[in-house]
Amino acid sequence: MALMQWPFAVVAAVVGLAVVIAAFLWPLRHRARHSAVPLDHLDRLRVLPRYQHLVHGQLRRRLIQVVCVLIAAACLVVLVGRPAKPDEDWQQRRNHDVVLCLDVSGSMSDVDHDVIEAYRKLAARLDGNRIGLVAFDSAAVTVFPLTDDADYIDSQLSQFSHDLDRGPIPGSRAGTSGSSLIGDGLTSCLQRFDGSDDQRGRTVVLATDNQLSGTPVFSLNEAIRQATKRKVLVQGVSPSEADATAVSVLHDAVAHTGGDVTLVTGTDLEDPNRIITAVSDQEARSTAATARWTQVDVVWPFGVLALVCLVAAGAVDLKRRKEDS
Repeated sequence: MALMQWPFAVVAAVVGLAVVIAAFLWPLRHRARHSAVPLDHLDRLRVLPRYQHLVHGQLRRRLIQVVCVLIAAACLVVLVGRPAKPDEDWQQRRNHDVVLCLDVSGSMSDVDHDVIEAYRKLAARLDGNRIGLVAFDSAAVTVFPLTDDADYIDSQLSQFSHDLDRGPIPGSRAGTSGSSLIGDGLTSCLQRFDGSDDQRGRTVVLATDNQLSGTPVFSLNEAIRQATKRKVLVQGVSPSEADATAVSVLHDAVAHTGGDVTLVTGTDLEDPNRIITAVSDQEARSTAATARWTQVDVVWPFGVLALVCLVAAGAVDLKRRKEDS
């Protein structure tokens, strides 16, 4: 645990607290010096059992009050320093990059909307990871780069679903070697991971019916070898009505990366947990992150303790007043 505002705020709080205490005690000291009443034979009074009982009771109450006030003051000083601890869960959840890689060729036009909706549900389940979207046909286009902004991801996926109704995605048919070039598309998606030196979990969710129509620069197997070399997990997503043989070939290919193929029926993935589990099971590696994003404020324990101590001090004082009356 650390103090985010240390040392300046804490020093200022300590000085301010000392000034308040001094301002409170000085008048009492002055008052006690000038309000004393001379009495004779006090030694006889002080040996009385009742007197000793009252004095000891008052000392106990004063001691309890002083301890409570000191603890409350210490808690308030700590709160001014803004105590925080590392957010290990944040680091764990944000240790994966997921590129959604979508085939937008003609053979996928009837199911792309369903795949996008399935992507939206999957992205919601993978909240906290960085997610990006790449669309490809004869060429690949980055729809949005890797980001962990959940609202932005969902809005971009929704907008992209509307863009599909307007015709081919600009730039996705820039090539002249055919269409649905799965190997080239996957290779392009692999290149969307930033920070090549980062040891992060990386996953490509490749949605395609695996119906090649043209001559790609990279075959599917060549792209898979690149993914294996880069330690990228490739998870396949195929329409449930896709050709069984093509899906089987896709399954055998992604299996080399440790991935599998999940079918999508309507807007629902057959088994979304399969992809989520595969992403979560990748080795979690520590990554560099700024303190602002890896620290969680720890306020409530100190706040509650300070409040309890102040209430206890007030209750002791109230009890004393009742006894005196």
